[in-house]
Amino acid sequence: MKLKDFNWSQVKINDTRDINPFGKVTGSDFLTEKDYNNFLIKDYIASENKYMESYAKVFRTASNEKMFTKDEDLVWVCQHCGYIHNNSSAPKSCPICGSSRAYFGLQY
Repeated sequence: MKLKDFNWSQVKINDTRDINPFGKVTGSDFLTEKDYNNFLIKDYIASENKYMESYAKVFRTASNEKMFTKDEDLVWVCQHCGYIHNNSSAPKSCPICGSSRAYFGLQY
């Protein structure tokens, strides 16, 4: 999401007490409502971008099979039914319940 695409009508702060229940913050008299809105929006966008980057990294890892293939034999467990698979990679699907490879995790 880009700052110019944000819907400004969704965020309204009239006073520092809206975000600080103990009273005004020192020096807050110099900040306007738009300054607070800009701060909140930039913080929201930064956290969303960080989340999207980490999600994209996990998705890329899962989609290129690195997540389900290791160098040594390990114990893979189906999180749906509990089936245990000993191998260097998780099966394409669970032979017991038919769940996809995404349901398999490593047992440590």
